[in-house]
Amino acid sequence: MKVQKIHENFRRFLLNENIDPNDVCMYHHGVGKQTQRIILYKPVQDSDIQSRLFLDTVIIGAVRIDNTQAELDTPCIPETFQISSIFTHQDYEGQGFQKLLMDCAFYVLGQQGKGLTSDQDHGTTPAATRAWRKIDASGEYEKRKTAQGNDEFDYNNRTHDPDDDCNLPRDITAVSTSYKKNDTSNIQPQYDKMNANHEQYLKKIDRVDRSAFRTMLVNKSISDFTRRYHGL
Repeated sequence: MKVQKIHENFRRFLLNENIDPNDVCMYHHGVGKQTQRIILYKPVQDSDIQSRLFLDTVIIGAVRIDNTQAELDTPCIPETFQISSIFTHQDYEGQGFQKLLMDCAFYVLGQQGKGLTSDQDHGTTPAATRAWRKIDASGEYEKRKTAQGNDEFDYNNRTHDPDDDCNLPRDITAVSTSYKKNDTSNIQPQYDKMNANHEQYLKKIDRVDRSAFRTMLVNKSISDFTRRYHGL
């Protein structure tokens, strides 16, 4: 019975079954750029949009991904993006949103033939490390390789392969590999639905406020992450 429960929990982890994308909006900032943010948020009620838009919008969680070549000056197996920050609001912990954010990152990068890795600059939190270990063990992901066939980052010039070079992180990092998710077909509907929710929500906002609202989402996601993990 215990083994069955473990398998069921792991299946739910893989499929994000706890989340209804109809209730969530997603703003993907910087699509296709070297730095991108995927922000999930809860919109305010229609009747309160104009008066409470900037006060009551709740950031459920956000992930920032950066191209390692641009951020670290090393390719870390081209092209690989690192998760530079990821968080969920304390009221939404344990509901699968961190996994959903990571899946969305895997999806958008996979469409461009790019990979994802843990933070190769500042290291990785214990919670994020556990998520990466599940990814490594799941069999749903593949380690990307250089043209010479190397799939591990080279932090101290052990190989003559320039494509696996990566800066030595300042702290312990979760993985030293660039991953791709083999099948993103279950992520695409969630991504598309949440993105469509965002676009529909913008239509309810006064045109003059739309740009400011997008900026607020980015700035609030940054400040929420800072408060969540640094207490500032």
